[in-house]
Amino acid sequence: MGIEEIVEGFRKLKVLVIGDFFLDKYYIYDPKIGEPSLETGIIPIVITEYEPSPGAAGNVARNVAMLGAHVITLGIIGDDEEGKTLLRCLEKLGIDTSHMIVSPYRATRFYSKFFNAETMKEDKPRIDRYDSSPLTEDEERELKNKLDLLVKEADVVLLIDQCEAGKFRTLNHAVVDHLRSLKRKYPEKLFIADSRKNVKEFLDFCVVKCNVTELLKAAREILKENVESCSEPVFCSQMYGKKLFEKFRNPIAITLGEKGALGIDEKGTLIRISAKEVEVVDVCGAGDAFTSCFSLALIESQDFRKALSFGVNCGGICVQQPRTGKVTPKVLLNEFEALPFFSLKNENTIVLNPEKIKNEKVKVALFDFDGTVSLLRRGWEDVMEKVMMEAITGGKEISEELYHQILSTVRNLINRSTGVRTSVQMKVLEKLVRRYGLIPEKEIL
Repeated sequence: MGIEEIVEGFRKLKVLVIGDFFLDKYYIYDPKIGEPSLETGIIPIVITEYEPSPGAAGNVARNVAMLGAHVITLGIIGDDEEGKTLLRCLEKLGIDTSHMIVSPYRATRFYSKFFNAETMKEDKPRIDRYDSSPLTEDEERELKNKLDLLVKEADVVLLIDQCEAGKFRTLNHAVVDHLRSLKRKYPEKLFIADSRKNVKEFLDFCVVKCNVTELLKAAREILKENVESCSEPVFCSQMYGKKLFEKFRNPIAITLGEKGALGIDEKGTLIRISAKEVEVVDVCGAGDAFTSCFSLALIESQDFRKALSFGVNCGGICVQQPRTGKVTPKVLLNEFEALPFFSLKNENTIVLNPEKIKNEKVKVALFDFDGTVSLLRRGWEDVMEKVMMEAITGGKEISEELYHQILSTVRNLINRSTGVRTSVQMKVLEKLVRRYGLIPEKEIL
């Protein structure tokens, strides 16, 4: 399917979004206005503009609706001003909120963000409201009953588990178990989960979208390995993403920020998509934009690689805009890029920098058995010669006759050991260092 055909198909899709719904409150303040309080001496934050917007699961619903799909939302909010504002924001986008549970015993959760009018940067602490009460039995029952009605009608079910603080989690264990049973009942339905802290609970029945931090947390909990924080996210994503796929056999999409995205499809093929090269204005909402676009493209195209590319494109468009950004079909088509990618069926191969092979003139790359690219063998030989000569002589002044004798031995070693593991070459080098005796024994490791 072509890009236009996929985007056009978004309009016929019915998407159920269930999860934690927040209200985002965006305030623009003028730092030049405001006198210190007579009572406290504190200078107030004087608001000049205010804009509410759906947050968390609400932002995913908003993005999906803006891309043209029909959206149904299911979550629990309070019967308060924030809840009413959130419903109005969703309904303005044509989103069906008739199944939302409005509770007089709940407070609608929100994030308040303050932007400096002079710089348009968010430079004040956020003010958040959470809910400290867990789901009640009645709320669980109502959510399950609504899921029984809604899941069978949806083309795709998006599970947005945003709970970071407090005990109120829409997708608690009981609700997730019910969703798991519905996946067994409707195996053809696409379930996609995006969870801040509980990725492990969705891997067995959902396509999971996560970032590297979320992936590593799940790997620690499931694999029982000593998974440390990783300085190379691409490497960690490939290594632990593949391990989790092997255990659960469900696709995983991992966002890598400025490095693009990586995924393992239903066949276990590893796919890496490069990022869009853009000027970043605000990263807020990029993950939600990826989730929304990736999900629609996956159900419409049935092509995991294309879905990853759609997700990266939407995320790249989003970060060029302030706040959570807006991506419409027109904007997506105008700014869509055919991003560089690669696919690997060999799970033991790891590629860190596909950007290095963007040049279309590159047709073939030769790999040594240990995974290193073998394109410039001549340059490698020169490097090894210098390394070995330095190791054997220690940089000391020696006779010309001895120098050429050692040089001949080194070149012979390089010619005979091309294609052999570097560790093996180093063991031979150690023997040469000891044979010539120019390096003190205590300095030989």
